[in-house]
Amino acid sequence: MDHTADKVFSNVAFVILLVQHVILVPIALLFILRDILVFGFKEILLAKGVAITPSILSKIKTFFIYTALIVIPFYNQLGLLICYLSLILAYITAFMYYSKINLDA
Repeated sequence: MDHTADKVFSNVAFVILLVQHVILVPIALLFILRDILVFGFKEILLAKGVAITPSILSKIKTFFIYTALIVIPFYNQLGLLICYLSLILAYITAFMYYSKINLDA
């Protein structure tokens, strides 16, 4: 799936789950905030000429997000647990992008 379509789909899915009162507002906002932060970090890295390669954690995070979105309608608690795990991985990967930025340069 295209990277942009991936972000749009997952964010829209989280908003739908939010409207249906399946997930809490802070959880949906944390996912959307993470996407905004990573987008900004990637733009800074591109401006500095740093090569951006997705890490294995990013791939695992994406797998967990889609798994959570599939599981939540059938097994709400298990899906939410997977969702929270993917949120933790999401911020770990965001920090990995941030750590690539050399603020002294």
